[in-house]
Amino acid sequence: MASIQQDNRQVPMELRRPDHLEDDAWEAIQIHARRLEGAQTSADAGWVIGCAKDLIECVARVVLDAKGVPLSGTADFDEAVNAAHLALERQPGRDVSMSPDIRAIASSAKKMVLSVRSVRNNDGAGHGRARVRAIEEETVTVIADATALWVRWALRRLGHILIGESDRLIAELRDAIVYQRSLKEHLEAVMLPDQPPETQRAIGFAFGARAAQDTGNPRIVGIDPAIESSDVRAWPIPYRLGITEGLLLGRWGYRTSTDRYVPEMAGVLTAVPVNNLRTELPVLIEKVRSAGYPSGYQSPMADQLQVAAALRAHVELIPGEARELWLKLAAVFEEPDPSEFTDDEELE
Repeated sequence: MASIQQDNRQVPMELRRPDHLEDDAWEAIQIHARRLEGAQTSADAGWVIGCAKDLIECVARVVLDAKGVPLSGTADFDEAVNAAHLALERQPGRDVSMSPDIRAIASSAKKMVLSVRSVRNNDGAGHGRARVRAIEEETVTVIADATALWVRWALRRLGHILIGESDRLIAELRDAIVYQRSLKEHLEAVMLPDQPPETQRAIGFAFGARAAQDTGNPRIVGIDPAIESSDVRAWPIPYRLGITEGLLLGRWGYRTSTDRYVPEMAGVLTAVPVNNLRTELPVLIEKVRSAGYPSGYQSPMADQLQVAAALRAHVELIPGEARELWLKLAAVFEEPDPSEFTDDEELE
């Protein structure tokens, strides 16, 4: 936490660390904040202006790095701040206002901090000057207050970028120990309805594939609610299709060897319109048909037949005109496993 000296009083400027911000990025921000605090304590007005400019630019570059926005090391202050603000202003998140009025206030804060560079060039530290210019107390106060306003706004939204990135959620489902509370927070923060269809599907696949590893929390957080709800805005169609594919093929692309997940597969598809299913199920059927079982898996045919029977038993959950395709999916599990044959053999 840094402090601002204003009218000879210490007014706290809370710089709250965003969740999931890397240590070195946070340390860089803290270094600049401490320098600003030191400048204010010393009553060196030119140094305050210079440190404020550095803190603003540091936060802007941390935002761009976290967002994956390329920016050259030679990009100037205005470029960094404008690019960071653009990345932040439409970032969705819980408790983040999308009100046009709030966006206008944030935009005004950006305009204020963009003026810091010109003030610094005229009056601040960082240039060897032949003459020391008098700097009004109001200048220092306004610079410090404007810096605090924009930096705090940026760090708050940065937290939603870090927690809301879909690739981080997918990586968590793929590789991490998943805890129900954090998984729920991350799924909410990613703002699933606002993601593009391919990302929705990828997230659904990640939930399905992890649940197929007998991990309960992904099912509780990301699959059961989609089964219980017919809302395809909250639980989009690509997401539902991704769950089904993940449950069927798992992370490594092998056919499921258990019928335990069939009720979930059918359940998430109940709300999917027939036209979507008629387009997507044939693609899924071919993926399953070309997939095999892991090397060395024992007696897959017996398990396949159980999966086929379960699929047939849950056909009533599938919208009417797509049921024929669902039964074709079941029939695939009654076919010989292609991995049991060599390249010289033919399936009969």
